[in-house]
Amino acid sequence: MLLGLLIAGSALQAPSLPFVSRAFGDHMVLQREFPAPIWGWTHPGAEVVVSVGGKRVSTRADASGKWLVRLPRFRAGGPYEVVVEGPQRVVLRDVLFGDVWICSGQSNMEQGVAISKNAEAEIAAARHPQIRLFRTERRFGLRPEPMPEGQWQVCSPEAVSQGGWGGFSAVAYFFGRDLQRELGVPIGLIQACWGGTVAEAWTSAQALTALPDFRPVVEELSRFARDPRAFEERRANELEQWIDRLDLGTKEGWQATDRGAWRSVETPTYEAAGLTEFDGIVWFRATFDLGDGRPEQDAWLVLGAIDDQDTVWVNGRLVGSKHGWQEPRRYRIPASALRTGRNDVAVRVLDTGGPGGLRSDLNQLYVQLGDRTLPLTEWRFRPSGELPKALRLPGPISVNPNTPTALFNGMIHPWLPFGIKGSIWYQGESNVGRAYQYRSLLPAMIADWRLGFQSGKFPFLIVQLANYLERSPAPGDDAWAELREAQSIAAKRAGKSAVAVIIDAGEANDIHPKDKQTVGRRLALAALSVAYGRRGPLLSPEYRRMTVVGSKAVLEFQTHGSFLVSRNGPPRGFAIAGADRIWRWAQAEIVGRDRIAVHSREVPAPAAVRYAWAANPVANVYSAEGLPLSPFRTDDWPMLSGPSGPSRSQR
Repeated sequence: MLLGLLIAGSALQAPSLPFVSRAFGDHMVLQREFPAPIWGWTHPGAEVVVSVGGKRVSTRADASGKWLVRLPRFRAGGPYEVVVEGPQRVVLRDVLFGDVWICSGQSNMEQGVAISKNAEAEIAAARHPQIRLFRTERRFGLRPEPMPEGQWQVCSPEAVSQGGWGGFSAVAYFFGRDLQRELGVPIGLIQACWGGTVAEAWTSAQALTALPDFRPVVEELSRFARDPRAFEERRANELEQWIDRLDLGTKEGWQATDRGAWRSVETPTYEAAGLTEFDGIVWFRATFDLGDGRPEQDAWLVLGAIDDQDTVWVNGRLVGSKHGWQEPRRYRIPASALRTGRNDVAVRVLDTGGPGGLRSDLNQLYVQLGDRTLPLTEWRFRPSGELPKALRLPGPISVNPNTPTALFNGMIHPWLPFGIKGSIWYQGESNVGRAYQYRSLLPAMIADWRLGFQSGKFPFLIVQLANYLERSPAPGDDAWAELREAQSIAAKRAGKSAVAVIIDAGEANDIHPKDKQTVGRRLALAALSVAYGRRGPLLSPEYRRMTVVGSKAVLEFQTHGSFLVSRNGPPRGFAIAGADRIWRWAQAEIVGRDRIAVHSREVPAPAAVRYAWAANPVANVYSAEGLPLSPFRTDDWPMLSGPSGPSRSQR
């Protein structure tokens, strides 16, 4: 229902949309061996005929003017011409049938070939006429967009290197290049990514409503989309009601009197008032002098930006209120509210975190009366009500790339239901600290996309977060390790999915490591296994079970037909704990093709083992083919981001 409401608000009239969606164009790849859809818009009821390779399919536009046909199944090959005829005639040239992959996520997926390792040589060699690229322009919003912006290009040095932040996605390109070499079929790569974004932004309203953490915000977004003005008015009223309940000053009428425990302050900020740890309501007062004679014209009160919410009175008369820490304040003062001589300004400020108060310099706080500029002087303050720590106050809707559903609407929905082989996904950095939530969120997003693309339970390949930040000297809990675990759990829950482990391909001081070739290669190997059914050691070894034998913990692994090896000495990166849950570094040795024994003199009775459990761990265990052992833990003890809430770092 919520999704329907959002979609209904976004409907565009058919005449304003092209005869053929811009998802289709010259040089595109259509999904082989699949009834690939093609669609567009025309007059309701108009007949549309699509011809390709001597085969024809026809349909009529529905009542909204949208038409859609599904082509017969074609084997890999081409080029073909696709002819679309109806009220208009469009010819799409140099069309191939092959495998199409959606390549999505945040900045590490967005980072271009020109910023990758060995960029100059890679760009010069990027001549692959059987690979086609579509870079979806970045868009977000509360209403699902009908079609993507961008165009298909033949893979060339120019196509991979031109455009913002280094050109076409390096991870996607190296994945597609390696896959095309292995398969010998055309590959279409659709880039749809945006740096610094959260997974919920890439998920539809319908999918998020099934998740308790997100249903309330999706309901709010739905109400906002229907009538933004009414929604903001309601929220403003709710905020005022909260303030009135918390605010001693309103109850005692401070706007009309300066009697009481007011104290001088140099500048009207929480910091200058010594309230650096105070979240809540503080009143500030100042005066300005009109001199003799009562003015007959209105004046303007200029207060600059105020963090976060303010309500302002002049001589006890309400003159304005606004929310938003970056918004400048300029309020009209009616002439009837002014008086001869000294005039009083009372500013009630609500701050919910961080700095608070009037953020502009004193010389930018004044009253403008005609050509006279009157400074505000004698600033004083008085705390009124501190916010309860768990209180969540209503605030305005902010629609940005991290708003839940916003990127699904702007960059994924426009492609539905384009025929695809699968998807590669490199995201998670922006969800670090919410690992338990991610365990359910990512599978929900995957199921959501599978439903929307109508390509069956297509393969979904996840890049596990790379090693990053300084190494920790002691073992323990870590939010990045928790998110990696959540990615692995999500892959298992989603089914027909796999994780590409890159715990050895990151950089301690750069969240955007240059080695995207390794990432692309491991994704291609995962695709060969999950999407194409190839047998062999194509996936990283994974933990299976633990058995305690005396003072040793013996770990067994799924090696996918390979065997375990360690590089540069015995296995490292293992920690062990007993029932006291105190973690200590452990010694380890490989005791078979798929087993490792772990022990420590300090832990005579092992209860749990962890491996590579840190943001940037020591990790030197691989399969014989060079795929790193996936980080893991055998315990299920409470972590930094437990089921009841976010990590401590986000509170």
